Amino acid sequence: MAHTAWPRSAAHMPSILPFPHTLNDDGAAGFPRVPARSMALYPIVSSAAEVKRVLGCGQRIADIQLRIKDPAPDQMESVREEIEEAVKLCAATGGGGGSDGGGGGGGGECTPTRLWVNDHWQLALECGGVYGVHLGHEDLMELLCKDDDSFDQLADSVSAVVCFLNVM
Repeated sequence: MAHTAWPRSAAHMPSILPFPHTLNDDGAAGFPRVPARSMALYPIVSSAAEVKRVLGCGQRIADIQLRIKDPAPDQMESVREEIEEAVKLCAATGGGGGSDGGGGGGGGECTPTRLWVNDHWQLALECGGVYGVHLGHEDLMELLCKDDDSFDQLADSVSAVVCFLNVM
């Protein structure tokens, strides 16, 4: 049946069926539930030193992104070291006795700050301890077009893969 006018009800809007892992607990389609702690503040920093500085401010930081853009090929070992240090810093934010589920300073938190790595999914996979990766269009296409199981390895090793595409 064709609709000849703009839908007046959400029930008449087109929809795309999700992958099975995006079903809510009740089986309804939707995005996965956001943990109790929100991403209201999402710092994006360019070094492990900046991760340390942000986490040392005493505020509850649930998520932080390490974004090292366009390193030279001979700097990749340095990028690995930055990721490894950031993983350690984020892991150290947990372990308190509280139950508010927050990360970063502020006393009593038990869940570490979640570390997101921008672009360097291979290193994130190799280093371990990274919560998620943020991929742009080029990195996503590189990952998807690889003739191996890189995508499956990444999807199995991190909690989230966020991809931002500019669709025109």
